[in-house]
Amino acid sequence: MIGIICPSRFEYKALDRKKLCRKGVTLICSGMGKLRAATACFRLLKACPDLRFILLIGFAGGLTKNLKIGDVVEPRLFIEQDYNAEPFEKFPNSIRR
Repeated sequence: MIGIICPSRFEYKALDRKKLCRKGVTLICSGMGKLRAATACFRLLKACPDLRFILLIGFAGGLTKNLKIGDVVEPRLFIEQDYNAEPFEKFPNSIRR
């Protein structure tokens, strides 16, 4: 089973929820921000403990004009930027693929 987290209602409504549910996908609209995404992830795992994957989908602020609905973006470098996270981690924290 797969869980999908959508940050906005626009993204959530754009999905064919009936078709995805028939394929074993469960969906949740979280609202924007990492705390809301983490809460949605917790709710998904609590409701469906057999989830194997969780995807966070969205437009990420419209990364480029060439990005279309349905495109998949796979970053080479991910920079996690969290404010006031010291001394727990360095700022910014980068992860290479």
